[in-house]
Amino acid sequence: MSKTLIYEINTRVWLNALSRHAARPVTLESVPDGVIAGLAALGVTHIWLMGIWVRSSLARKSALRYLDEYKTALPDVSPDDVIGSAYSIGKYEVAPEAGGRAGLAAFREAALRHGMKIILDYVPNHVGLDHPWVTGAADLCVRGTPELLDARPGDFFKSIRPDGSAVITAHGRDPNFPPWNDTAQLNAFSHILRQAAIATLSDIAVQADGVRCDMAMLMLNEVFAKTWAGLVTTPAPGIDFWEEVIPAVRRVNPDFLFIAEVYWNLESKLIEQGFDYAYDKRLYDRLLSEDVAGLKAHLAAAVDYQRHMLRFIENHDEPRAAVDFAAGGGAKQKAAAAVCLTLPGAVLLHDGRLDGRRIKLPVQIGRDPDEPRDPALRAYYVRLLSQIVNKPEACGHWTLLESTGAVLAYVCSTPTEARLVVANITGSSQHSTIRLTEAYGSHPLINVFTNQIFAPFGDRLEVDMPPYTTNIYEVELARPAQPTLANRLVDVARRTARWIKGDGPRG
Repeated sequence: MSKTLIYEINTRVWLNALSRHAARPVTLESVPDGVIAGLAALGVTHIWLMGIWVRSSLARKSALRYLDEYKTALPDVSPDDVIGSAYSIGKYEVAPEAGGRAGLAAFREAALRHGMKIILDYVPNHVGLDHPWVTGAADLCVRGTPELLDARPGDFFKSIRPDGSAVITAHGRDPNFPPWNDTAQLNAFSHILRQAAIATLSDIAVQADGVRCDMAMLMLNEVFAKTWAGLVTTPAPGIDFWEEVIPAVRRVNPDFLFIAEVYWNLESKLIEQGFDYAYDKRLYDRLLSEDVAGLKAHLAAAVDYQRHMLRFIENHDEPRAAVDFAAGGGAKQKAAAAVCLTLPGAVLLHDGRLDGRRIKLPVQIGRDPDEPRDPALRAYYVRLLSQIVNKPEACGHWTLLESTGAVLAYVCSTPTEARLVVANITGSSQHSTIRLTEAYGSHPLINVFTNQIFAPFGDRLEVDMPPYTTNIYEVELARPAQPTLANRLVDVARRTARWIKGDGPRG
């Protein structure tokens, strides 16, 4: 079974760039096959077409007020570049500019020919200001009153129903931040809303192979009740939103993938409720802050939990990895990337990361700036991915090894082979003693990048690791174990430690 590798594409921006390159309009239906084949060659298993749905026209009007702010990312931005937030959805219909439903179907078929599946967005917590649900049944959304609108105009807005009556609705929100003023808050407790969500997701499930669910934890009964205490009078249902929705959608498509954007230590709860993968923001934070002790503690969690994690060092919400992981001349990014790719679970790659793009693009604009590419970084990623992703995952069994100091070490193995990873994610040189089991210490180690072979180490491995270095070794367990004599072990370890120093990719 290959590792799940999800490639996030800002769809409208990507199609715009392809159109400029081709000097003709390109939609999903007309994406060159070579472009799709290029993603497959990297080992991508799923393409996440972020921002594919029709966006709220009112959200675009709101976004136009921030034109000057967008100049940081796109200095020559014009009103034509502003298309509204990808997460203020006007309709769950593929935008005509992207090629519509037929265009998506054609793209999905082309991706499938190359062995890849499609993931789309689903935003459970809110919709665009002009989505039909806003003026629908009363308890579809969190409602307010004229008095609340007057007192808190930033928290509520007024819409006019088809019959001419007015309705006051709350803006969508995360309880820790101001409201998203281009959205309308949905009512997680509403039976009507849950049925509408099931219908919407069931339709998506016949068009795609999975969804990435935005801020999925906001729909949990406990979270929703605290966020909207005093405003929502609908009784809390006996089960959480996802416990009702996910099984219903899987009756339409049993293999449909659910990915949760989730924070606040609620990952395990959503996994228990049916999500296949949950964002691993804690890993991101530990890698960024170079918190090795925290990283070891995080990776000490049960392996079954680790397999449900989605690892990343960049996505559309976070700064570009080329900026935040720039230390060591970019070596910090390489080390973090190698760790992400060799842990259990899925991996998220964000379009542009492999080329060293540095500009974080607002989700409200549809064109990206021209940026210089980093061919050396792409070459590193191609090499890393070819060694790690484009082969069956050697992770039937995963073990975090005991290691001294600020060095991370772990083993993924099957009955016939194992992969030993030794990583220094800090900006200083590190010495470490790694305790190996006899199963690994009695076999030669092969560096996957240099093909150097190192003699068996016994039960301890001494390493000196330069800053931001991740070394990856294969252990061929099928070969007969080589005996290790006590009077040779110390000499072997010393010599090998000298060989190891700097022998892998400086990552």
